[in-house]
Amino acid sequence: MKNIQLDLNLATRIGLHESVVLTCLHEELKAGVEYAERPWVVRSFAEWHTAIPCFAAVGIRKIVKRLRDKRIIITRLVRYGEYYQLWMTIEYHRLAALGITLEGE
Repeated sequence: MKNIQLDLNLATRIGLHESVVLTCLHEELKAGVEYAERPWVVRSFAEWHTAIPCFAAVGIRKIVKRLRDKRIIITRLVRYGEYYQLWMTIEYHRLAALGITLEGE
């Protein structure tokens, strides 16, 4: 992943680690898979760790759970044969309701 620009307002509102993961997810969604009229990113936590090496895969899992609990992102585990893939997207309308916008949205 390339360098990201940290939004201090976003970090103050949702947390520093959450803002880093959300910003990275937002950037990845620009090239995401279109499904059910919204873009999705399909990646394992290990792949997210490769993209955001400052967080361990288990740490990213916890951050994603906190974002999901705040209803800022949606996650789905989709089964493909014996394997599961993690699909993630952002609830942009929920962010707007909280008065938060992401750059390029």
